[in-house]
Amino acid sequence: MTRAFLFPAFFLLACLALSSCGSDSTTESPAPVSAEKAQGSILDMEISWYDFGGNLRIFVVQPEDLIEEPSLTSVSIETDDGIERREAWKVPVAFSDGSAGWFVYLDAVTTERLLVEQLFQT
Repeated sequence: MTRAFLFPAFFLLACLALSSCGSDSTTESPAPVSAEKAQGSILDMEISWYDFGGNLRIFVVQPEDLIEEPSLTSVSIETDDGIERREAWKVPVAFSDGSAGWFVYLDAVTTERLLVEQLFQT
């Protein structure tokens, strides 16, 4: 079972500044992909959610749904071997009327989908 936990960007910055992130400081991490590449990687992604009636809905991400810039943050993933902290792009996705939809968290280097956070109540 995999679980994800969110850490604000300031935690990631403090962690990097103090060199206490729990990783080998002699190992250099690959550079993150650009914000544009992160956004592009979720085009046509299907996001499942349930409406108030309990009906399954599918939202397909289109370019017009990406109305805000992504931001870098840190996400912790629980694995069978423990907790792994990953740098991630937080990509806001909105409905066509501009209302809040989801935050999609992508691995900052590989753009692997790590977590989808729903921003509305159902």
